Amino acid sequence: MKAVYGYPRKEIGKDYLRGLLGLAVCGAPFLWVRPATFVIVILAVMAGVFAVLLLQTAYRHVSRIIVDDDGITVVSLIRRHIAWNELREMHLSYFTSWKSVKGFMELKLKGPRATMRIGSTLQGFRELVQVANAAAARNRLQFSAATIDNLRQMDLPDPRNYG
Repeated sequence: MKAVYGYPRKEIGKDYLRGLLGLAVCGAPFLWVRPATFVIVILAVMAGVFAVLLLQTAYRHVSRIIVDDDGITVVSLIRRHIAWNELREMHLSYFTSWKSVKGFMELKLKGPRATMRIGSTLQGFRELVQVANAAAARNRLQFSAATIDNLRQMDLPDPRNYG
């Protein structure tokens, strides 16, 4: 088995748009007035947050995630690999905001030399979680109650029940 996953253009495009609009809103006041120092600091911090969003979006845009029988590899600006038999931690977290009922998940995988965080907007996220879950069970990893609950929400088996 070998699969290559990436983030969909639609989701990447939305994040680019959010980041660019945020930077524009932070820069707009400078076109008409010279804000007070404390306003400049607030706008600079906000612009920094949007700049980080844009950098993260660009990173996801160029990233490819390769899953095979041996392990998982993230190919981007740097290449990181975790062999399934070296998987040391697996966490599946769920995040939501006050205005979004849907929320999103994040899979965190940790090996001896690499840590990966993969968002649920990834095409093939469910299949990736399924493969990682089976590997974590084979490695007899401990799971948090939140991870087990999130696996159940995805209709995936409780890793403690793998035989």
